[in-house]
Amino acid sequence: MRKLLFFAVLISSCTARYTPTEGSIAIKKETKRLLDSKVNRMAGVTTGNLTYYFILNENNTFAAVVNMNDSKKYDFCAGTFEYNADTLNLNYYKNYKSKYLTDRVLVNNFDKEMTFLDADSTKNTRIKILNEL
Repeated sequence: MRKLLFFAVLISSCTARYTPTEGSIAIKKETKRLLDSKVNRMAGVTTGNLTYYFILNENNTFAAVVNMNDSKKYDFCAGTFEYNADTLNLNYYKNYKSKYLTDRVLVNNFDKEMTFLDADSTKNTRIKILNEL
């Protein structure tokens, strides 16, 4: 229960001061039931004008929020994932994803880090694993 409360506070706090992008409004509403599962892992980082939050649930669903700090907007994405060895393959709900995220994530448990892999490796996004539940 405490973990679920932490997840709710995290999502609401990162979106309270920000307004959703047009595309993410429907995704957030439509995936509410899909994401109603115990949180398994959370990751996040602020880099430049962006703050990333990434949540993995026990039922193989995920939610991702990207706060665009300079415009006070946020982008919300969700979907399902498959975990193969050290890589997450993400399937975005209705193929809606933030332009800052990719569909392959390398999980490094040793360094407690997740890396969204881009075709151009200089554009990879690294976020820290906040906890393992």
